[in-house]
Amino acid sequence: YCSNRPCALYAVRALYHESKSDEPERHSTEELHALNLTPTISSALFPRFSPNGEFLVFLSAKSAVDSGVHNATNSLHRIDWPTDRKLYRSSKIYDIIPVVMCAEEGCFPGLYCTTIHNNPWLSDNCTMIISSIWHSCEVLLSVNVLR
Repeated sequence: YCSNRPCALYAVRALYHESKSDEPERHSTEELHALNLTPTISSALFPRFSPNGEFLVFLSAKSAVDSGVHNATNSLHRIDWPTDRKLYRSSKIYDIIPVVMCAEEGCFPGLYCTTIHNNPWLSDNCTMIISSIWHSCEVLLSVNVLR
């Protein structure tokens, strides 16, 4: 797997859902459409829903995709998930941790991580723990994704 290749997040409605009877309802595959959730960004990977389902957070290697540089600085993004479960192609993508192109001495050097843990959330539903490389050390970052 090479993270400097374009990738996107898609949403597709499930074929089956619970019906009022004990039998699952089956819907036609003609009703299924893959909706690109990230058409405005060239890289979107490792999506994680917040525990309360209110938003989707994902990592992006856009700077690597756009430049071809392996292991370039990453960015972290959020999409608010609709409570009515109706997805829209124009969902706004919020930048949580932007790409750091040139870090100042002693400041945050940028996000350098290869994944987001399966369950990165603290009990407040909006803070996640992410591991990253900070110069020559691996560090844990506490990130409030709503700020």
